[in-house]
Amino acid sequence: MRGRAFVRVINEDGSIAHQSEPVDNLILYPGIEEYLQRTPTGSSSTPVLFQQFNAARAGTDSTPNFTTPDGTFARTGTTVTRSTGTGEFSTGDVGNTIKFSTGEEAYIVSRTSATEVETRESGTVAATTIVLWRTNQTALGALVASASFLKADASSSITNNTGTGEVTLVRVHNFDPEVSAQTYNEIGLALTTSSGDLMTRVVLDSPVNVGIGQQLQTNYTIVFSLGAFTTPQAITLDITGWPRPYEIASIVHSGTDFDVTFTEDHHFLAGGDVTITNAIPEEIGVSTYASDSSEFTITTATPHGLSVSDSIEIADASVSAYNGSWTVAAVDSTTVFRITSAANPGAASGGTVRKSTPGTYFNGTWTIASVPTTDSIRITDATIATGTDAGSGDLEGELTGTAHYTGEEIFPESGADIPASGCWARSSSFSVEMWTGSEPTIPNFGSSTIPARQVIAATTIGSDCEADLTDHSMKDVKAFAVDQGNSTSVWGVFYTNTDAQLSYAVKFDQPQRKDSGYTLQFGFQTTFRPALA
Repeated sequence: MRGRAFVRVINEDGSIAHQSEPVDNLILYPGIEEYLQRTPTGSSSTPVLFQQFNAARAGTDSTPNFTTPDGTFARTGTTVTRSTGTGEFSTGDVGNTIKFSTGEEAYIVSRTSATEVETRESGTVAATTIVLWRTNQTALGALVASASFLKADASSSITNNTGTGEVTLVRVHNFDPEVSAQTYNEIGLALTTSSGDLMTRVVLDSPVNVGIGQQLQTNYTIVFSLGAFTTPQAITLDITGWPRPYEIASIVHSGTDFDVTFTEDHHFLAGGDVTITNAIPEEIGVSTYASDSSEFTITTATPHGLSVSDSIEIADASVSAYNGSWTVAAVDSTTVFRITSAANPGAASGGTVRKSTPGTYFNGTWTIASVPTTDSIRITDATIATGTDAGSGDLEGELTGTAHYTGEEIFPESGADIPASGCWARSSSFSVEMWTGSEPTIPNFGSSTIPARQVIAATTIGSDCEADLTDHSMKDVKAFAVDQGNSTSVWGVFYTNTDAQLSYAVKFDQPQRKDSGYTLQFGFQTTFRPALA
């Protein structure tokens, strides 16, 4: 938040007797805190932030908005300590802001001693000179007059600079005609004409004299630089029900890599990360079972690949006594093996046999090396023995690295969005859309080109906003349930308010498959900082 201000002296006939030079104004943190906690009054068509600037004040104090403590000061972490000189910190400096000659800024949260303070921001700054900005002021130094009405023409305005992330607020106030000559040195903007809730303070370059019958006029221009998120930011996603798992039909290891084949076509690309769970060795069909008083003889329909001492699992035999865990005692041929047992359950057929291990060796997270077919992936690995295969399991894809978040915030609120009480919130009307098919380019919201996307139905399931006075920020979160938009190649999600105030996009590094409902939560944080000269 930054801006400039000047004053005029207006004669009784409306002509301008004097105009001062523009001076940078200082936005004050107590005013920001007032805004973060305030709900609107009067017409809801005026955003609550702009109501902070409804009244103008003028006073006679000429104390500067900053001091320059003698000496040099260094910062280590959140601690700022005097290195040389005689400059001191006072208890009244809590809430003020240090600006180092190197450009770094630090908001003071506590005073340890006359030579040391703790700050909100952290970093390392070698010993250098500082300017101490009085951002904790709550009132003018010597209030004399207030004006609660704007000049009745177009000179007071609000301008949304769409696409640039800036809003310009112009406030022109006319004070009452003077009944006695008055000299002014300071001006400010606030919510009311009372002594509190000051939002800005300007110390004029030189005193301004207003004679009997003349009026003081204050002219403020304040710019809110909000910054569109047109440069994608990496984020970690948390979407319940996404990504979708696949059923593994087989895993075949060839020595340097292994192929995972699914029961259906997949959506993965080379370079993506996947997680295999519940992998079990390949199941071999059993033709017949025979037994005597000392052992079972089992014949398989295809080569079993078993060796003496292998641990195995038999399932679904026509005689249940064969089902369970066993150890191979002898191997008679590629399709016949024996198990030592005195159970003697008799003749049987059907079911399957598999090794107890090492199917689980495949469990874990892997990176896809290539995609041989539409229903398989290949993973490079030489740690598992050649010929060690698996017959089933589950596989879930993961977002490769991080997803990307981009968006544009024209302004953090409009009058229609402000609730009757509590912090400001977003419009309940929104559009959720999904990119499917081919990979889209992350939109540049400064242009009109946004890739084609599928509109999907969404239901709001939660909305929350919270003011953080320690960081002077507002957090706003909206969550909603999405049931549509089923696709085998989902590349991202686009969200916008119907009033076009907010537009956000999330693009995945890998396409995802969706065929069930999920919960989507969008959140953002608006942090307020005064621009320091």
